[in-house]
Amino acid sequence: MDKKERKEYVRDLKERFEVFQINLVTALWVDKETGVEYLRLADGDLRPLFNSEGKPNINKQFKDDLL
Repeated sequence: MDKKERKEYVRDLKERFEVFQINLVTALWVDKETGVEYLRLADGDLRPLFNSEGKPNINKQFKDDLL
């Protein structure tokens, strides 16, 4: 991926995800297209959050059309 492609890719990600910073090393990322929640920790990995049924957790604001 060249520099221009990377810049466009990052811009697309910023548009697709809503990020809620929890503290210095933890953030909740919400996919605005699907509502799926991800936890981003200090190691940089995005980890999907699951509900009690083992399905991806859908953000409440997304369900209520507030996101």
